[in-house]
Amino acid sequence: MTNIVLTGASSKMGLVTINKFLQKYADCKILCITRNANSLYEQLERVNISTDQILVAETDLSNTKESKDRLCPILESIGSIDILVNIAGFFHSKPFLDTCENDFDMLVGCNLKTIYSSTSIVVPYMLSSRHGNIVNISSALGLHTINGSNNVVYDAVKAAVIQFTKSLAKELGKSNIRVNCICPGILHPSDDNLMGLSYGQESINKIARHLNHQPLQFFGSYTNVVDAIVFLSSEESSWTTGAVLSIDGGIIL
Repeated sequence: MTNIVLTGASSKMGLVTINKFLQKYADCKILCITRNANSLYEQLERVNISTDQILVAETDLSNTKESKDRLCPILESIGSIDILVNIAGFFHSKPFLDTCENDFDMLVGCNLKTIYSSTSIVVPYMLSSRHGNIVNISSALGLHTINGSNNVVYDAVKAAVIQFTKSLAKELGKSNIRVNCICPGILHPSDDNLMGLSYGQESINKIARHLNHQPLQFFGSYTNVVDAIVFLSSEESSWTTGAVLSIDGGIIL
């Protein structure tokens, strides 16, 4: 039995990740963490994902104490945890001088504190079995500033996720716990048949200009990123930790 914990489960990337893990591990159990359980159940039904192997926990990971109180009883019932994937996050673009303190707190809370909370809650269960794989989702913007973007705080927080990954990998390596990070570039939801969704034309036109700065001049898909999540959390990457893998069409070059 492979036991998996997934944050940001009701996001587009979360749904594709759930589906991919269910395909790879016939006997897995996935604890899906979301801020809206009803929405997650509705989306799972819409894309025909069975909930037989899924547990759902509703909590806001930016509140560490609340999340620990809600998650620990479930984790105790599961026992050992093999994989933690931290997808929960929020993108917000605004010129720096228009960014207020609430914006800052929200970006730190949604993109960094959520990872701190889930990791601090789950890692003790990995330490007890001296085994585990953690995959964090950062962003290409944590590595490289894209022309024309106004994301100073978001970029800084995503860069912090990368350093969090590297430092934690060094600390937990002696306990046979691997920690890796993925930095996605520009993704196009309509490339994933599972989602059945697409951007509006105005949004597509707005982000398409960035493709001029990208060696592979097409949008990535959630599947491109999720394939990397599955690889980094599996035994196929058993000698990889502290890695920062860009899945971005080369936009950071």
